[in-house]
Amino acid sequence: MSKNLLKLFSAILMLSLLFIAACSSSTKTVPESSGGGSPVSENPVVPISEDQAKETAVASDTTKADQTTDAKSEIKQETPQTNAAEPLPQTVTPADTQVKEITMKAKAWAFEPNTIELNKGDKVKLTVTAVDVKHGISIFGINKKLEPNKPEVIEFTADEAGEFPFFCTVFCGDGHGSMKGMVVVR
Repeated sequence: MSKNLLKLFSAILMLSLLFIAACSSSTKTVPESSGGGSPVSENPVVPISEDQAKETAVASDTTKADQTTDAKSEIKQETPQTNAAEPLPQTVTPADTQVKEITMKAKAWAFEPNTIELNKGDKVKLTVTAVDVKHGISIFGINKKLEPNKPEVIEFTADEAGEFPFFCTVFCGDGHGSMKGMVVVR
């Protein structure tokens, strides 16, 4: 019985493959009324004379030139006219958008400092270095592994006020659970 089932399965598989091959064919048959049942390509190549080819090329180049001219005139219209003697406006950067740089050490079950005080909107560049063994830090949803004596830079913006804990994410010994700190944003 299993031989019959195998033969049936093979026959169905072969028919399926033939059906797929027939459906994906890129040729079509011209109906009898249009001159016979010969296969034709999806994109037939129609021979044209050399004069027709030149006319098509000239027309195409003219259209491209018109489009290029239109694009150049649009650019010229959008470009503001400035006087070379007038100074350009300068952007003033407020002091509160400067990056606040903080250096932190991770060592035997403590972060130094273990409290970071920020103002809402502060942009922070925190450089953390493990000084003894492998540690990790999770702060503001950012997780970094800390290799000994290899500084890791973490950048974030203190977008909302509140108290946000940070902690070690790599088991580092008996005091691992107490290795944590707090970011206070006012």
